[in-house]
Amino acid sequence: MPIIDRELALFVKDVLAEDFKSSGPEAIGQVANAIADEIINLHLYLDNLETKEKLRKAWDEKFSAAGEKKKDGSR
Repeated sequence: MPIIDRELALFVKDVLAEDFKSSGPEAIGQVANAIADEIINLHLYLDNLETKEKLRKAWDEKFSAAGEKKKDGSR
């Protein structure tokens, strides 16, 4: 199998969880759908970086406080 076909098959399988059609309009459609999904996923990821950071900070503070209470013997 040529390298490009192998890489496209891996990409489609990873993104769409489908077997690659390997040729013709169906294959082009699969690659286009996989690319569109990846662009949307990237867009969602970038839009939520700030929210992710805020949530991570809140969780870190919550668990840090819980750990300090355990060390003190309080609950």
